[in-house]
Amino acid sequence: MSYPAAFFALLFSSAALAAAVFPDLSDGSEASARRLGLLKMRFEGLLREARCPYGVACVAQGGRVVMAEAVGIPGVENGAELKRRAEGRAYPLGESSLAAVTFAAVKMSDAGKLDFKWTVSDRFSLFSPPKGAEKSASFENMLCMRAGFNPSDARLFPASSEPRDLLEFSAQCFSDGAGEMGKYSPICAAAAGYALGYENSKLQKNLKKSFAAFMKKYFFDPLGISEPKYRAFDSALFPAYAVALAPPECARWLAAETAAGADSPLARRRVSPPLSRLGMGWLDSSRGGLPAQVASSFFQGCANEIAVFPSRRTAVAFFAAADSRRLAAADAKTRAKYRALASGACSKAAEFFGEMLAEAARPEKSKPLNATVSTKKEDKK
Repeated sequence: MSYPAAFFALLFSSAALAAAVFPDLSDGSEASARRLGLLKMRFEGLLREARCPYGVACVAQGGRVVMAEAVGIPGVENGAELKRRAEGRAYPLGESSLAAVTFAAVKMSDAGKLDFKWTVSDRFSLFSPPKGAEKSASFENMLCMRAGFNPSDARLFPASSEPRDLLEFSAQCFSDGAGEMGKYSPICAAAAGYALGYENSKLQKNLKKSFAAFMKKYFFDPLGISEPKYRAFDSALFPAYAVALAPPECARWLAAETAAGADSPLARRRVSPPLSRLGMGWLDSSRGGLPAQVASSFFQGCANEIAVFPSRRTAVAFFAAADSRRLAAADAKTRAKYRALASGACSKAAEFFGEMLAEAARPEKSKPLNATVSTKKEDKK
């Protein structure tokens, strides 16, 4: 069956299933399999349109991993091997790393080792803005990007691999409250990461290693990830872009996010404070008409979008790998185009997934359409 024909066949099947209560996606039912198949097919089409050679889709629901698969690998002779490699590779989170850092910060707080109300400059002497919103910023302020920093500050930071250079530079960026509140700032994210690393281990003089140790203890270890992968270690902005995850690892993270109850610290951190749309690394938004908390980025040739749907206790992550050869040969304008295409593929896939969730919750419209469909739960009745 051709791609369009197969797509619309699945689309019709999904429409027939949509009237039912949204099933447990991990229940092995025909309904769930069709929905996941439709999602993969839709993402594959988006990757093709974006000229991305392949991507990864991860889904978790109610604390359980549902899917972590490479998508778009061609059906060639070595396709199975290519798929295996794609699913074993670690994909950079880029700016979405902040969502992982705040996960670790909550775990540290749960252990009684961190109070989000502590003033960062009081706890971490290397972070010493002379005045303004930055000087009085708490850990919560900084992780919500409400410390006064401007997002454009990072463009003024001279290339350096030394954290102390970045912290000294951050002291020169004070805005006396005039910075853009609730807008992502790599300078702010990096400074907060180093402060968290120092809070975790004051004896470790290497700030990058202390941050990595903090992430291992409170992010990677709780998720059962024994060998953490890091990116941008050679940059002073390391904490802002640090995390890379293989698909099964990303799915475990999503499972932990969906296991958290609505009143849990993990869930509350994703909710934005008043007068802002940005929580601790998560943007309050919607996908497919459903409220969603979203993190997205493009970093080191790979786009990603991660979306948590609190009302469904479901989360999804998409990664789209841009064609490295095309990127290397392209000028700046064309690279920006490829970046936008890859990011758009992830965003549209998350939108499509949200539409599936929203459609499933609508009242029944036609009993006959659903008459031939059964799930395991229905079979037990």
